Parts: sequence; C-alpha cells; structure tokens
Amino acid sequence: GLAYDELANRFVLHGGRETPTRWNDQTLALELDDQRPGTALYTFDRLQGWARTRWQADILAPGGSSVAFRFRTSDWASEWSAWSATPSFGRARFVQVEATLSPGPLGAVPAIQRMGLR
Repeated sequence: GLAYDELANRFVLHGGRETPTRWNDQTLALELDDQRPGTALYTFDRLQGWARTRWQADILAPGGSSVAFRFRTSDWASEWSAWSATPSFGRARFVQVEATLSPGPLGAVPAIQRMGLR
C-alpha cells in the first residue's frame, strides 16, 4: 500500500510487481518538488487485449508545464526493448510507459488525467 510520511513530506510505496508471478521486494519513495521534474513508470499487461495498440493520454499542462512519455516492450517482462518516444507495441505482451512531468517556470504543475491502451 501507499503511505504518506508527514515528517519527511513524501509518499512511500512498498513492493510492486515485475511480472504476473514475480513480486518485487523494494520500497520506493516519492518526494514532491515543484521545481524538479517527476517520473512515474507504468506497466501494462496486454494478455487479454492484444488488439489494444493505440496509446491515449489526457493531460493538463498549465503555465508552461509539460508531460513527456517514453515506451518499451517485452514478451516476458525480463528483457525489454530500447526506450522510444514513439509508441510501437506490435504483439509484445508487456508495455512499459515512463511519464515525466515537468513543472512550469512559475511552479505550474502538470497532471495526467487518464492514460492507457485502446
């Protein structure tokens, strides 16, 4: 589960999943800083949705802020393709998406409202 550490002003997440049968034994911390970009990594398993090949994202980027995506794929979630700025999924089972959210010059914060494969 995700927890918020008030004393350190950060979010903490224990665990995670690397493949459908392999759980990660790690703890991640997310510290918010309105002057630095933040990065998030998402993994999509296309086992039930091979036809979903179109990437869709609804973002808000006020005041010069921005959101950038990179993509990579894997058949077994153990070896990955090189990162690409252009989504090209083919028939790979797993798709990883890295989202980088960069604040605007006056601290405006971008947001991803919804994203996924269609």
